[in-house]
Formats: sequence, C-alpha cells, structure tokens
Amino acid sequence: MELLSAFVFAFAALPQAVLLSVAIKAIVNALKEPFAKRFPEVDLWWVFYVSFGLGAVCAWFGKIDLYVEIVADPILSRLLTAATIGGGASMIHDIFDKSGDE
Repeated sequence: MELLSAFVFAFAALPQAVLLSVAIKAIVNALKEPFAKRFPEVDLWWVFYVSFGLGAVCAWFGKIDLYVEIVADPILSRLLTAATIGGGASMIHDIFDKSGDE
C-alpha cells in the first residue's frame, strides 16, 4: 500500500514536470531554428544536451520532485527528477508508461 501512495504523490507532480518539459522543448526548438538557418553547416548534435541541462536546472530550482517517496535520499531524488525533466516529455511518458506494465 505504501508503493501506491508513492505513485499518487508522484502523479501529483507529474503535470508540472510534463508542462515544464514541453515548454523547455519549445524554447530550445525556437532558438535552434534560427541558428540552424544562419549556420546550416553546423552539426546540432549538442542541442539535446542544452535541453537536458536547461530542464535539469529548471527542475532543480523549481523544486519539482517526482521520486520523493520512492528514493530515500532527497538529493538523489531531485537529481533523478531533473534528469527526467531534462530528458523531455517523451522520456517522462516512457517511464510512467512502463511502470504500469510490471
């Protein structure tokens, strides 16, 4: 029953995480398009890492914590949340979609 309460708590923060993740993706894409047009020869492999870092910073300072009831260490829990939000909305969907399969 304790695991169920942990998932209920995580789902309470989930809309914030998804909204933040989608907003960060939109901002990064809006900045990437003019850059790609101005410098078409530049490989944009690093854009994912910019998005990841921006999401991690926003999640950390926004104090969003998806794993507070699952992970005992609060710092590790916030770092995992920052990585999840920085990874994008599709990563959040994959994590919570697969958790129901087990």
